[in-house]
Amino acid sequence: MIRSYRAEDLASVLDLWGEFDRFHVESDPSRFRIPGDDERLTRHLHYTADAESFLLVADAGSALSGFIAGTFRKTPAVALLRDASIQELHAIFVLPDTRTEAVGSELVRAALALGRTRRAREAVCHIWSFNDPAAAMVRKLGFYRQSSKYAFRFSGLEERM
Repeated sequence: MIRSYRAEDLASVLDLWGEFDRFHVESDPSRFRIPGDDERLTRHLHYTADAESFLLVADAGSALSGFIAGTFRKTPAVALLRDASIQELHAIFVLPDTRTEAVGSELVRAALALGRTRRAREAVCHIWSFNDPAAAMVRKLGFYRQSSKYAFRFSGLEERM
């Protein structure tokens, strides 16, 4: 069952955030680091205390098996962009032993339902290049590639220029 986060979920959700962090560090240790407990709590509280943010959990009855966190924002006030509400899906995590049960898809669908009630114009998510299963999942749910993001690393700059 997908539902909104409740205060009594704190310990379980912080454990899930820890698993989320470890997954990212193991996938790309040059980019990610394990945050301290205080940093993890601060990040978590952003999604639970901010009126424009949300945190949904997958409740398997005896334990939580995943979460999705995001924020609603207005488009920046620049001349080219239409004023609209955007739903940003910032983090989704499902425990490995429940990934084949479509929990991730259920979490995204529930978040999108929330976006519809908030009259968001679109939902966006950023998926790192090492996470092909997540990219495949959101494509099946109707997401499409909107743009390309290019990154530049300053280390080794001298050799390239």
